[in-house]
Amino acid sequence: MLAPVTDEDTRTRLEALDGDPEAFSAWIEALIEQSDRRLPEVARWAAERGDIELLMILMDDYVVHCEMRTVAAIREALPTLGEAITARVRTMLDHEASEERRAGALFAGLLGLEALAPRLIEALEDRYFLTRMEAATALGKLRHRPAVPELRRSLRDEDILTRIAAIEALTLIPDPELKTAYTGRFVDDPPEYHYGALDDASPRARADAIRLLRRHRPTCAREVLVEYVATFEEMEAEAKAEDGEITAEDREVVMLARQVLAELDDG
Repeated sequence: MLAPVTDEDTRTRLEALDGDPEAFSAWIEALIEQSDRRLPEVARWAAERGDIELLMILMDDYVVHCEMRTVAAIREALPTLGEAITARVRTMLDHEASEERRAGALFAGLLGLEALAPRLIEALEDRYFLTRMEAATALGKLRHRPAVPELRRSLRDEDILTRIAAIEALTLIPDPELKTAYTGRFVDDPPEYHYGALDDASPRARADAIRLLRRHRPTCAREVLVEYVATFEEMEAEAKAEDGEITAEDREVVMLARQVLAELDDG
């Protein structure tokens, strides 16, 4: 049986390849492709050398494989490299290429770069929908309460993924008036209705919002679901009286709401 590869072996290989950029890049690429368990040690080595570009490349272990261990190793470097990493991610958020901006928003959230929160708020208006989605997600991870008004507006984003990310962010922060982020509300000045996540025209978006209540269980969850079910029952009665019709998708969403409500009642 082959002996396990140790951190010392990994560092020896890194030092040996360091003078050959082509071979070094090929090896790193192979490690990322396989989501190799040596990647966190590679990240620590890169951090010791202050190699910010290599750290950004290593973030692909999450982008490709949703693997958090390399991200955790990079976060260990924030006390010494936080400013440099933040500056590098900021350049990604400001990049012309849409996928680069998306990655910047993703990295800001994963690495907990609170200093980039104001830039992430701006990114909620980005022309690329996946950047808007990642920005909303990142603001939720950062628990950045000043973003609440902009995240509320994102509940009306044209992209469904961004709308779902926005309501999850509002749940995580949390919005001080989280119930109305789900149910909607009337305001007096100026008089208008602010839509909530459960007002969404998409049954999928409403179902995902209900699943968020199941997952995160905010204190308002039961009240939100009771109100949603009651509103549906009123609409159902009106539809029957007027020979109208409730769609099968709408019925599935309210069935999910009742299931989650029962789970909450069961504790």
